[in-house]
Amino acid sequence: MRLVTLQLEGDPGMGADDRPRYLAMVYGRVLTAVTGTIVLLAYVLFDRDATTLRTLVAVALPQLAFVALSFRARPHPWLVAGFPVGALGGLTSVGLTSDAVSTALLGLVGLTFVYTGLFLPFGWSLGLVPLGWSTYLALLPVLDGPGVMRLLTYTAVWLATASALRFASRIALRHELALRAAAETDALTHVGNRRALDAQLAGQTPGDCLVICDLDHFKLVNDRHGHVVGDQVLVAFARLLDEHVGRRGMVVRFGGEEFVLVLPQTHPSDAVRLVERVREQWRASGAETTFSAGVAVIHAGTPPATALASADIALYAAKRGGRDRTAVEPAPPGTPGPPSQRPSWEADEPAL
Repeated sequence: MRLVTLQLEGDPGMGADDRPRYLAMVYGRVLTAVTGTIVLLAYVLFDRDATTLRTLVAVALPQLAFVALSFRARPHPWLVAGFPVGALGGLTSVGLTSDAVSTALLGLVGLTFVYTGLFLPFGWSLGLVPLGWSTYLALLPVLDGPGVMRLLTYTAVWLATASALRFASRIALRHELALRAAAETDALTHVGNRRALDAQLAGQTPGDCLVICDLDHFKLVNDRHGHVVGDQVLVAFARLLDEHVGRRGMVVRFGGEEFVLVLPQTHPSDAVRLVERVREQWRASGAETTFSAGVAVIHAGTPPATALASADIALYAAKRGGRDRTAVEPAPPGTPGPPSQRPSWEADEPAL
């Protein structure tokens, strides 16, 4: 599970759940802007010294360059950590050159720990403590007995804030992910639902295969045995599909007794063999109803929805052909033959 904060692995790969990483970048820019604004305001109100102005310019230029880089680079923990590090470095530089504004900026150190608590693992906050101490000493260089106690108190507050925000963000994201999973899961069969299919199709690429399976004469099962038995049939069929597809593909209840299989980078002939293995096991289970299937491939230059419509047309061709069979969309000219290496779900080991 990816958490809001890049708190687990920090994998630089991007995906549908990477919105928190972009939020980290956005709020990192806000942190830079707020810090810079307060420093500039303190200079205007309390200092206006030429040396301090040169320091502000020297600090602002790399900060602006880093913000510009953040618009072009992919979010990564090291890049996200650059925002609080840059803010503390800039505050340290200002504190070393201006006595007039230094004490007014001390509270900004805690703001950087608020940011790390929200968007980075707690270990990053611990690693930031030495730099926080350096910034504190640059802004308030008197380190007598009371000063040491203040520094230790500030450190405890920094880490407590980061820890509490980290915990709260993890709980919030787990709740969000649970709600999202519930919204994309069919309540009866516990496979994906139509919303999950729409999200999945948005990321599919040419060469991926779609299969629509439909239980034949399913209404008769409900009429003869009642909807409770019908639901049991649907659950058993969905479970069988999921066992054969496993984690390398996706099973979705498309509606009623229709299910969609999403098979990445699969030739239609391999998809047909997969469906036939499902059919053999379904028959062996003693199921009262059969099923028909339609197979189509996502082609370059056409949206995945077109392949889904083609699979639906192939399904109805299988229905017209007598049911309990699989039909494949006609291959366009120049379509390559099946791959020499079997896809992972055709391997001898069972699907995960």
